[in-house]
Amino acid sequence: MLAKVIQLTFRVIAITIILMPIILNVVIRGSVVTSLIFIPLISLALLFTSMYLDSKLAQLLTNKLSNR
Repeated sequence: MLAKVIQLTFRVIAITIILMPIILNVVIRGSVVTSLIFIPLISLALLFTSMYLDSKLAQLLTNKLSNR
């Protein structure tokens, strides 16, 4: 149960961090280059980082639960 809560909390925080560049681009009007190139690249980099960390977190939580 605790593992599910930890994983859900991580995923909610990760989604918020991934969407932050897009939200900031809407609030602070950026140039066309920023909107079309930099914001998607930053979002993709954050997405891949979150996916990597999520898989490591899942492995860690399953190892901790199997050792009990």
